[in-house]
Amino acid sequence: MKKFLLSIAALAMSFAASAQVDVQHQRVGVVEQSPYFAQQSAVVHKAAKRIAANQRWVGYYSSDALAAAHKGMGIYNYPGDNKVAICLSEAILKPYVGKNIVGLRFGLCEEIGSSSISLYKSASSKPGDVCRSANVEKCVIGWNEVKFSEPYPIKAGEELYAGYTYTQFDSNTDTKSYPFSAVKDGLADQPLWVYCKLGNDTGWYNFSMGGYNISIQVLVEGDFAEYDVMPSDFGTVKGAINSNVETAVEFTNNAVEAVSSLDYVVSVDGVAGSEQHVAISPSVGYNKIGTFKVSIPCGSTEGLKNVKVEVTKVNGHKNGGATIVAEGKLSVAANVYKRNLCIEEFTTEQCGNCPRVAGYLHEYLETADPNRVFAVCHHAGYYTDWLTKSCDKTLLYLYNDGGRTFAPAMMFNREPDFKSTYATGQKNNVVIPGSATEISKYASKYLDKTMADAKLDGLSHITKAKARR
Repeated sequence: MKKFLLSIAALAMSFAASAQVDVQHQRVGVVEQSPYFAQQSAVVHKAAKRIAANQRWVGYYSSDALAAAHKGMGIYNYPGDNKVAICLSEAILKPYVGKNIVGLRFGLCEEIGSSSISLYKSASSKPGDVCRSANVEKCVIGWNEVKFSEPYPIKAGEELYAGYTYTQFDSNTDTKSYPFSAVKDGLADQPLWVYCKLGNDTGWYNFSMGGYNISIQVLVEGDFAEYDVMPSDFGTVKGAINSNVETAVEFTNNAVEAVSSLDYVVSVDGVAGSEQHVAISPSVGYNKIGTFKVSIPCGSTEGLKNVKVEVTKVNGHKNGGATIVAEGKLSVAANVYKRNLCIEEFTTEQCGNCPRVAGYLHEYLETADPNRVFAVCHHAGYYTDWLTKSCDKTLLYLYNDGGRTFAPAMMFNREPDFKSTYATGQKNNVVIPGSATEISKYASKYLDKTMADAKLDGLSHITKAKARR
């Protein structure tokens, strides 16, 4: 029996609520699939025009994968002359600093007529001023490739956005309302930015893609090494003293051929181990993302340690990439324990989108471990209803999106792991999941990839106190 608790007062805290309900910023954004999406294979790997050896496609994913014609995604609830864009974060752009963005391509499942592409600077963690643009006279189903008249040099530490314009139709049955090509390739949990009318406001809003990535990529030009594998930072790994802990390190293959093996060196607090060799099977093709397992020694002392994983060789050749080191932390404890999970949902009967997201939660809970996963509903965030308790309102202080609140939204162990939309440079405790699968992905992070650090010194203090008597 799943443990689904309603507004548990025991979890409430005694802090005064500071956030106010803001109707205009109810985060309603979940991009929906065409009703014909699942009738046949939705993804095709259509070869686009070959690019030069000194060029790379860069986005949430970098392969040529496209959704099939008439199998797209869209937001028919928000019709009008809209724009869509991806965020080229500092982490995505880091290996390309000093190189140039010379163009953009976007994939379509429907004809949208004319369009325009833009490269935006970041302003308050959303698209700001346009720094490059170009017009597209007639868009086609498939990839649309456009060059900018002037290259844009990528600078260290900057964040950019890239996208295109289109007209959104308002029918939920006409395939023309679902023009976006989106596939499951690439980075996980990436948002789609949409410029549309929401309530009485028109602006940029963050939409969930439900585990898919929209087909938008920029064309980067510069000097690239023949063998180039870029590993990604991997966060914090936890383990016990006098043991080894395994973690998966993600990498992007920018080499001229598929990656079938890697060599790497692990350093803990500056002390490097011996070079290790790992086979990659199946091999990871050009511009694809793969993972490899790394064994990290915890050592004989407790504490938080710095870890570096340097990818030294690719298929036996020296790794010539600009970014060849992934960094993370190693938290070592004498004893480690499995971590449980509390999911808290902000929801009310006045929220039209809450039933859908509540359904995602119920679907996830059907297969969750009832001894480790607990769910709580707080009837607050987007007005209130007859189930609202005072503790629900109190907990709104956990929002940090510029004082704005919304529903549906979920917290996972109250961890500030999500990028804030309104509070620039800060992390937010809440997120709107786009599917039960997305909830499961968040949950597994806390259940499987983290452990609770616990150390009780009380007994030793008592023993010392007795010894002094």
